[in-house]
Amino acid sequence: MKIGLITYCDIDGNNYGQILQGFATLKYLVNQGHDVSLLQVPYRFDNSIKTKVKAAILRILGRGKQNSDFLKWNENVIKESQLHPRYFSRFIKEHMNYREGKCSDFLLDGYDAYVSGSDQIWSWPNSLYMLGWAPNNKLKISIASSVGCGYYPLRKKIQAWRYLRHYDLITVREENGIELCRSIGIKNAYCVLDPVFLHDKDFYAQYETPVIQTSQYILLYLLPAPFDVELKDIIAFAKEQGLNVRYVESQGRNDSFIKEKEYPTIGEWLSLVKGAVYVITNSFHGTAFSIIYQKSFLALPLVGVHSNMNIRLNSLLSKMKLNDRVYAGDIGVIKKDIDWAESQSIISKNKKVVDSLVNSYLR
Repeated sequence: MKIGLITYCDIDGNNYGQILQGFATLKYLVNQGHDVSLLQVPYRFDNSIKTKVKAAILRILGRGKQNSDFLKWNENVIKESQLHPRYFSRFIKEHMNYREGKCSDFLLDGYDAYVSGSDQIWSWPNSLYMLGWAPNNKLKISIASSVGCGYYPLRKKIQAWRYLRHYDLITVREENGIELCRSIGIKNAYCVLDPVFLHDKDFYAQYETPVIQTSQYILLYLLPAPFDVELKDIIAFAKEQGLNVRYVESQGRNDSFIKEKEYPTIGEWLSLVKGAVYVITNSFHGTAFSIIYQKSFLALPLVGVHSNMNIRLNSLLSKMKLNDRVYAGDIGVIKKDIDWAESQSIISKNKKVVDSLVNSYLR
């Protein structure tokens, strides 16, 4: 079948998990024998003087703080991507059939089915990622789409129902996605793992790019959201274990405490995970790839206003029976052995469930 896949995939960004989950979904469908295009509607953030002035006025009036914070964050991401390019666009164009345009352009391509991918694309009801723009006489399915920490009041539930009722198959990444579907009368929704788990480490090895490894190390991979452990304590722990720290920051994070930082490509990032003795991260997909590569890891839960985002991490680790890998005051827990046989069994069963569900519609 000819399939149009839509999900988050910022070609100019530096969020490794975002790119890899879209890549994993596309490759999964291709391996099932389908002709798949990754569809992207360009998002050009309005960074004009007019927008900045408006944000300043709203801030003075005591409103618009969230928009102002987002503006600053987005500027930081753009600046970092320009200073330290990680060549995500090169990876996407080399390994994915990438189609950029408007929704009206995609309708002319003759797709037999449309797929909503994973990541937090359903954190609010929207026509783009809930396929409201796609014809209702075409197949519509979702593969591990995520509500994230999104809260849906009645008005938003009505909006979501208008879009999701036309889906032929809905699979979501977290249980709160199931709860949302049930609350709007959709009973047949299924909870599955993130699509990166549809492939094993041997698959990802094909896309690794070797990195220089002169000593054993802890991979520290951090996104900007705050967590409750000091970086100096992580550095001290590494020294106690006789390990170096290789630090990758992403999405506008800019720590001054650690001077030596790395800005790997997608392939280099995969190699860094593969070569690590331990992985410490506050990233959902950093945790996911630690599991895929069977690396002893420590997941740093988010704190403050960001703590509601932990639903993603908690859901994943609960399914994997790895709840004890969440930081709770002791970095040393990372040295505990992990029963990888159990997690691999869970991943294998999930793959069979996804195969059965998806192949019953996409033939």
